[in-house]
Amino acid sequence: MIKQQSDLLSLIFFIYQLKKLQERFAKEEELRKELEEKLTKLMEEKNELFQNLQSVCRSLNRWVD
Repeated sequence: MIKQQSDLLSLIFFIYQLKKLQERFAKEEELRKELEEKLTKLMEEKNELFQNLQSVCRSLNRWVD
């Protein structure tokens, strides 16, 4: 009887730990997705700024020539 109770408590604790891990994984997955979205946005902004810089440089080169 004591062994069964101990096994049951161990199982309950294991299930509790598993549930906590699942919750943590879900939060980390959500944060990863947010980070990827922000990274994508930053890359797009960087590319746009670089294109603008190239355009300005071309205009300056034409003006200097």
